[in-house]
Amino acid sequence: MSVDPSLAVWMYGSHARGDADERSDLDLLAVAGSTHGVLPPLPIPVGTEPAVSRYSWNEIGRMADSGSLFLRHVSLEGRPVYEASDVQGSLSRLLSGLGPYRHASRDLQGFQKVVRDVRESLESGSAPVAFELSTLATVFRHASILACNVAGRPCFSRLGPVSTVVDLWRLPPEWTAEFATFYDFRMYAEGRATQPDNSSIRFARLWCDRTDALLTELGGRIA
Repeated sequence: MSVDPSLAVWMYGSHARGDADERSDLDLLAVAGSTHGVLPPLPIPVGTEPAVSRYSWNEIGRMADSGSLFLRHVSLEGRPVYEASDVQGSLSRLLSGLGPYRHASRDLQGFQKVVRDVRESLESGSAPVAFELSTLATVFRHASILACNVAGRPCFSRLGPVSTVVDLWRLPPEWTAEFATFYDFRMYAEGRATQPDNSSIRFARLWCDRTDALLTELGGRIA
């Protein structure tokens, strides 16, 4: 199968920033006429298995219209690793025109619902605590990414969004100090870390409370 003549592939994330470690994914964005085409040989580190996010050009256009935080991430840190001649420079031009993010309130409501669901699951015992901690850690990081964007200091690294928003909004400093251990539950769920020791309901409730506090602060700044 031939390569789509409208294909553009960009690298973003830790490998693009130059701070990848043994836990890092190799993040690629592939944009083409469809989301099912083959990728050509790419100049990526040998032995790495890329995590490819695939979108059509129409999808990317709609995302750009909404000020997508994902595309903001790519625009700030990404770089092209392959662009077919028909689309050279197209993604760069699209990324340079991103407007403000339009879905902050919607995201906040989604985060709040997830925390409520986690609390209910913890009380009922319907899912392993480690699974709920993984879910909660993901919400805390994504809420921190949104908070950084709201504050005008976009940050998309693994741990950086939390430390950034804690400093900017003068939130409890122990959140930064303890988040790396908390986020290990997410890394474990993705097969990138061993199972953390502290998977108690008390620990999960603590981070539910912290996540709710972060979301309350974020809601006040979005309004």
